[in-house]
Amino acid sequence: MTRIHYCGNPAGGVGKTTLCMAAIAYLQRREIPCIIFDCDKDKPDIYRAHKHIGCRRAILSEAERFENAANAIFEAAVEEQKPVLVNLAASSFTAMCSWIENADLLLLAAEYRITFTYWFVLDGTPSSTTLLKRVLKQFDGNIEVIALKNHGKTSDWHLVDEDVELVDLVARYAVPLVNFPKFHGEAQRQEILDKRLSLIKAANHTDFGIIGRQRVKKFLRESGEALDTVDVWGDTADA
Repeated sequence: MTRIHYCGNPAGGVGKTTLCMAAIAYLQRREIPCIIFDCDKDKPDIYRAHKHIGCRRAILSEAERFENAANAIFEAAVEEQKPVLVNLAASSFTAMCSWIENADLLLLAAEYRITFTYWFVLDGTPSSTTLLKRVLKQFDGNIEVIALKNHGKTSDWHLVDEDVELVDLVARYAVPLVNFPKFHGEAQRQEILDKRLSLIKAANHTDFGIIGRQRVKKFLRESGEALDTVDVWGDTADA
């Protein structure tokens, strides 16, 4: 069984890039081979920071000229039999759903033993909560959803915890809720992106000094512990 992980949220600015970078570092540190795709054509931060380890580009778009531009994602999972990690652009959710439906990917996934997991990043806002409900209804249990409470955005989760409809959907579809840690030092986080560094490289980069490097190492440790709480990383071709 091979798994394709989609890191996303139909809205931007929720911490999706930080999650994706942390997931890549998590897999690297555990020596789990994976294939990385960046589908954000306007702001390809994941590609820029990870092209040295083979990050690839793909496009998810509703435009007809791009109707086959995302096929490489699924084909890589089938042909290379490694976990695939996909960074989605904020505006690509509708295109992703259309691609899955038009290419009949759920049927193909069953045939080729491919599993889809959608990592939804919550920031505690009403729009984020509404969008998670939309995603869960859209997938209707056909695609696994993992919801991350991004503590880098807020520590107040009452809108998530007290939304009766969302609580019901989370229970119905057995959605894990993961507490994702804050990266302490927003200026440094932005500098990591500006320097086009992976988190692994940033943890040892002399420009950040002793304290700055320790901040990265602390985040790697805490994000790793958060990602360890969901059992989705052990899939192999032989499973």
